[in-house]
Amino acid sequence: GTRQPLLLRDPELGPVRLRGFGSYSLRVNDPAWLVREVSGAAGRVDLAALSDPLRSLIVSRLADVLGRCGCPVFDLSSRYEWLARDLRLALLEDAAQYGLEIPSLLIEGLTLPPEVEAALVRRSVQRVEEQPDATGGSALPAEFTGAPRSEEHTSELQSPCNLVCRLLLEKK
Repeated sequence: GTRQPLLLRDPELGPVRLRGFGSYSLRVNDPAWLVREVSGAAGRVDLAALSDPLRSLIVSRLADVLGRCGCPVFDLSSRYEWLARDLRLALLEDAAQYGLEIPSLLIEGLTLPPEVEAALVRRSVQRVEEQPDATGGSALPAEFTGAPRSEEHTSELQSPCNLVCRLLLEKK
């Protein structure tokens, strides 16, 4: 993952900090060049020594790709495949300079800080509280109104643009 959060300007939220997590595979296209240039007199390459500069390069290019994307944070998860493909293409030339190729790259997650996620959930609950259901009562699940409910429940994230959390609860 990213060592430090990336700062991104979200069209709905303003500036936000994102942490990125993912994985990639490497292929060495020019082993002789890699050994000569990276290992020097030692004659052997420690791929762990390449991981820090490679991670920095990936994070830098990820920031570029996210900046060009311009889509709201809530829409990013639906675009991981596109973002990963664009990121891999952005890294082609850089990786080639090290005699490497990145055949696969996967974005596993782009996350907001926990306190921001919690604030968004609170904001969503307030919006739901303001909208009565069809019977004129609260549109909130029993968990939020104090009414008894069963312990069986699931949560579901709906409408990434509006971040509406809905708890499906069974009243006793």
